[in-house]
Amino acid sequence: MAMIRNIVIVLLIIACLAEGAYIVKIHHSSEESSGIHTVMRSSMSPTNNKRPPFLAAGMKFQDNPLFSKAYKIAPGTLSADAQKALTGWDVKQQTLVDGTIQVNLVPHESEDVQQEFMVKPGYSLYFIEMNLIDDTTQKDNNKQDDMGVLVDQNGLIVQ
Repeated sequence: MAMIRNIVIVLLIIACLAEGAYIVKIHHSSEESSGIHTVMRSSMSPTNNKRPPFLAAGMKFQDNPLFSKAYKIAPGTLSADAQKALTGWDVKQQTLVDGTIQVNLVPHESEDVQQEFMVKPGYSLYFIEMNLIDDTTQKDNNKQDDMGVLVDQNGLIVQ
């Protein structure tokens, strides 16, 4: 049973990558002109800061296969699962005058990338953790599989 589940997961990932490559090919020029970019800071080389193509801006997040691996982290209180997903990360939040929440995701490990988001009123920030099991030791054992996803009031991926 577990083997079948693993095969299905691998097939879904392959399908997502193929679909993502197609979407990126179609939307590449529109993303460049829209000025929407992910803000990431790290000592890592710029080539390691790329987001998966299937998390492109403008896509409906709830329809994305990664939505099932997403934990809402702003606005609001973190759930127990969100806290577990954030193992290996510090979340720093500051509410600005206009109600926007500035969120910085700061990794404990240098293999991960610091991420910064501006969560406007009506927007939501989710944290993708591909595998909660890798965090059961209170240390993130699977590096570079975690990322934030900013979603607007219509459920579309912004960043």
